[in-house]
Order: sequence, then structure tokens, then C-alpha cells
Amino acid sequence: MPIEQCFKETGKPLIKTRWLDTNKDDPSLSHPNFRSRLVVKDVKAAKRPEDQLPANLLFSSTPPLEAMRLLCSLWATKQRSIHGERLKLGLWDISRAHFYGTPKRRIFIELPSEEPRAEGGKICGLLPLSMYGTQDAPNIWQSHYSGILIEGGYKRGKSNASVFYHPQHDVRVMVHGDDFLALGDQKHLSELEDLLRKSYELKCLGIIGDQPEDKKEIHFELLEQVDSVW
Repeated sequence: MPIEQCFKETGKPLIKTRWLDTNKDDPSLSHPNFRSRLVVKDVKAAKRPEDQLPANLLFSSTPPLEAMRLLCSLWATKQRSIHGERLKLGLWDISRAHFYGTPKRRIFIELPSEEPRAEGGKICGLLPLSMYGTQDAPNIWQSHYSGILIEGGYKRGKSNASVFYHPQHDVRVMVHGDDFLALGDQKHLSELEDLLRKSYELKCLGIIGDQPEDKKEIHFELLEQVDSVW
């Protein structure tokens, strides 16, 4: 869409984009795993009060540290599910989580210079899906995965919207960002993975338990620090 038409519709300048490079694994660079991600600077552009979205479109909950501790405690003390099988802890990472879900507003962005259809900055882009850096991306993402879990039989926590429980499968899940940490037996953890895989590209970061094939330690980011569970 020509830039002039975008400005005519919104009355605002385009939201700029930038490439963000992050090292996913080792900050010491001994085992680097760099990822380049195109993000929009909608959050920065929303400093003016008139550009800020309503609070209900910005909010997304974060599970408390106690949720992780409770899963570990139940794993150590309960030991078996209601089906009599050994409990295990599994961790899954969703790839490009903020690209799922449809925004409730029209968002026009500056196309990167590498995009041939940008025509040297004359053409802008309209986002059909959410994107990293938009104000409402976390809220859209939480609504999307919540719908998937609830449709799959999970009940959302009353005190926190990032924790879930499946009463028939006896599986407890906490979601932090794009990470899913779940407690359950092997069969129903596999069913949880299948449920998520139908909608998302993901990778299993490990399932820890007392079987020889199980991992003995997993790591995930919680509250801006890396925590270990073993």
C-alpha cells in the first residue's frame, strides 16, 4: 500500500522497524546461537498519550515464581498422577510466538530495506498478524494460547491467567512468555505437546523424570533470570 494512503487513513506516521540480534544460548560467546528478528517500534512510538492503547489491550499476566515452585513440589511429593503413572516435568518453547493471533486494529509499518516490494520506501506494510514490538502483542499471544488450551479441556486458574489444569489428564501448566512448563505423566504430556503442535511450531527443551531416557535438568527464563529445575 502506498505510504500516502496509509497516512491518509491513520493520520499518523508509519511505525518504524529494526533488526534485533540476540544470542539465545551462551552470553560468553563460547557457544553462540544468534537469532536475527525483525521487530516494530510500536512501543517506543506510543509514548504520546494519544497513541497509547486501552489498558485491557495491553495487559498480559505473568505466572508467579511460586507456580514453578509448586510444580516442583508436587513432582517430588505427589510422584504419581491420578492414573497411577510417574509424574514428569516437561518444557516447550514456541517459535515466534508473537506472530500468532490477529490484531484488533490496523497497523501500518515501515518495510525493511531488504524487502523488494518496498520500492525504496514508497510502499508500507499492513500487519495481518501480530508482530514483536507491537503494544498489544503479549495480550494477543495470551488470548491465542489460552483459547487453544481451553478448547483442549484445560481450566484456567482463577488467581492467575497464565496457569492451567486439565482435570481428566491431571496435567498442570504454567506459561511464561513463549515457554510452557507442565507437570503430568508421559502419556498426557505427549498429548499436550500434540495439542500445541497443531497450532504452533515448537521444540521440546526437555522432559525430566526418574527414567533413564529422561533428562535430569532443564532451564528456562523466569523473572528475567535463568532458573534450573532438576
